[in-house]
Amino acid sequence: MIDCGADLIIGSHGHVPKPIEIYKGKLIIYCLGNLIFPFSEKAWGINLVAKITLSDLGKYQEASFYPIDSEDKNCYSPYLMKNDKGDALLNAIKIKSKKLFKVSLQLSEHFLKLKDFN
Repeated sequence: MIDCGADLIIGSHGHVPKPIEIYKGKLIIYCLGNLIFPFSEKAWGINLVAKITLSDLGKYQEASFYPIDSEDKNCYSPYLMKNDKGDALLNAIKIKSKKLFKVSLQLSEHFLKLKDFN
């Protein structure tokens, strides 16, 4: 899709957060998870929210990823995880993104930050 002109790809239906890739300077988020979704698997209740900051010219400046959990299996009460569980999810995304795609994410105060889009 990027080869055909897309500037950002956000995948879906993976139920759980997946690694992040930079391809030809463009961001690919394979899956953020479900966010609000009645689930049968506990792992489906753990998700990410992405914040993408663009310059006035539409160029990436920064991307931040925040861990989200839900209070129950109906997933109607998502909340920001500012704890070890959230950090573990972020660290797993950081490690997989580095291993698979050589993307360097920084873990900082319960969120991941990406500034290098090359």
